[in-house]
Amino acid sequence: AQLGKPYVWGGNGPYGYDCSGLVQQAFFRAGITLPRVAAEQYRATTPIPPNRLRRGDLIFWSSSSRSSGIHHVAIYLGGGRYIEAPHRGADVRISVLSTGYYPDFFGRV
Repeated sequence: AQLGKPYVWGGNGPYGYDCSGLVQQAFFRAGITLPRVAAEQYRATTPIPPNRLRRGDLIFWSSSSRSSGIHHVAIYLGGGRYIEAPHRGADVRISVLSTGYYPDFFGRV
């Protein structure tokens, strides 16, 4: 239902989202409370290896390859796809895991 909504820095819906706002709201609607910021969301998960990914897991990107540098989060959908609010000027979309922009961390709520 959020596909196509605009990226809005600090956005927590319903008219726009940033990455962690989209994740927080999706889990809230499922009855799960998560922190607001991507790095804090990572700390609220149980780390998992990428080969254990399943639908609903969170995937994280870091600017430093360390958890302290986490700056982006998305929800894994299965089949190598994830939903994200990518960046300013883009809309909430479904993307495909790729080696060019591969996540650094993976977590299960």
